[in-house]
Amino acid sequence: MQGIAYPERVALLYNRNTASAAEGLIVYALQSSKVLTMGKGSGGYMGYGDVREMEVPCGKFVLRTTTTKWREKARYEFRGVPPMVGLEKGEDWVKAAVEVLKKRAD
Repeated sequence: MQGIAYPERVALLYNRNTASAAEGLIVYALQSSKVLTMGKGSGGYMGYGDVREMEVPCGKFVLRTTTTKWREKARYEFRGVPPMVGLEKGEDWVKAAVEVLKKRAD
């Protein structure tokens, strides 16, 4: 489309707090050659989904269970999705991402 500038590269930043559906986004984004993942490994909660909650008859407990299992995403369960470029906790992640993207554009 004319007049719309699409990015040549995209940095996707994440860490252990990125979990479940957000991990699904990472996996789908990796299908694009434009995406560079950076940060720390994700949470590792994507093998199962659609958590349902049901109160047991006595009313003292709540049962939580999943209704969906994704076999193709099970390899990330408990391990998380590793980033292409690791970043450290005290580092400025946005600055690091900009620098890496600039280097790769050259």
